[in-house]
Amino acid sequence: GDMKKAHIILSSLNYTPEEIDYAGIDAVNYQGVGHPHGHVQIKTGDSVLDMGSGLGVDSLIATNAVGPEGKVVGVDISHECVQHANRRANERGLAEYLRFVQSPIESIGEKL
Repeated sequence: GDMKKAHIILSSLNYTPEEIDYAGIDAVNYQGVGHPHGHVQIKTGDSVLDMGSGLGVDSLIATNAVGPEGKVVGVDISHECVQHANRRANERGLAEYLRFVQSPIESIGEKL
C-alpha cells in the first residue's frame, strides 16, 4: 500500500492527523466515502456499530475513542473483508473490544 496516497485521501476527507496516525498501515485499506467520525462525539466506554465496515479502517479508528472500556462491531457482507478486519484486530491486540461480523445489514440482528 501507499501510505503517502492514503494520507492525502484521508486528509482530503477531513480525517485528523491523529486518526490517520492511529490507523497506521491500515490506512491504505480505506474503502469509505467520507469521514463519519466528524459527525459524532464517540467517548470512552461507548459502543459503536459500523454498518458496511469493509476492511475496518473506520471501526479501527473508533477503537481509539472508545478505549478498552467500549466496544466496536463492524458489519460487512464480504466474508473476505471481515476475515481481513478480524485478523488485523487480532494483530493489533484489539480483539477484546473490536470485532467484525459477516452479514447482510438487513439481518444483522441474527448475528449479534
